[in-house]
Amino acid sequence: MKFNSIHKSIYLLFGGLVFFVGIVFAFMLMKTQRESKIFKQNEKNLEEAVKRAQNELCIQEDYLKRFNKDPDFLEWVARQRIGYAKSDEIIFCFGEDDANLDFYSAKKNK
Repeated sequence: MKFNSIHKSIYLLFGGLVFFVGIVFAFMLMKTQRESKIFKQNEKNLEEAVKRAQNELCIQEDYLKRFNKDPDFLEWVARQRIGYAKSDEIIFCFGEDDANLDFYSAKKNK
């Protein structure tokens, strides 16, 4: 059977279509691989963030346990955070960056 020009044009059309589809799939594959790399990097970053958060949680849980069980630590925290003092103690503030400076200076001006 001889190929006439219609058969040749049909084969060329299908060949071109297959070639075009192959090129499209190749570009889609490349795009998918790039996205996969990005997702893997994001996954690594998120896993590291989870590990950091877990470590911070452990530190905070230890702090809370110590806060609840150790009265000396509780007193130290109260002194540092809210300026707790016993009745026979005097607190001196040296510096502008002290959080309790406004409280004491306002009390002094009254």
